[in-house]
Amino acid sequence: MMHLRKSSWIGILIVTLIVVMGIFYLFRENQKVKALKSFNISIVDVRVTGIGLTGANLEVVFNIRNPSGMGATLDQLDYKIYGNDIYLGEGKINNAVNVAAHSNKIVSSSFVLNYSSADKVFRGDLAKGTINWKISGIACRNTPFGGIKVPFEETRITGEKD
Repeated sequence: MMHLRKSSWIGILIVTLIVVMGIFYLFRENQKVKALKSFNISIVDVRVTGIGLTGANLEVVFNIRNPSGMGATLDQLDYKIYGNDIYLGEGKINNAVNVAAHSNKIVSSSFVLNYSSADKVFRGDLAKGTINWKISGIACRNTPFGGIKVPFEETRITGEKD
């Protein structure tokens, strides 16, 4: 039987510890990916924050709900916005958004609406007072093994008379 030196045992212990920590890390990342896939992204509001000569500034407010038992981080949110089924442009949230387990997070994004595209949407509908907003996009989480992308789509009608 061969006796291992003390330094060999320490080496084996360190390698074992690194392998166990790697497995634990992969398990946690997998759980965070599952949490991200369970996120529910909805539109809270679309607000006009400014009016200029060539366009209007909008604030798109999202509610990100995490129903899972593990907190997760959303690294980026890319979206396309439509008003009454007419494409108006694209927006983005580049700041990381941490959403704790079983909680909601409200985030907003600025969007510049050019009057040239808005005219088609709002010419008759603004007078009626209702706009059917549709936002579709991708929620992203970056990992050391690549990005995880989760698609979403949400519709909200603003200005409805109750």
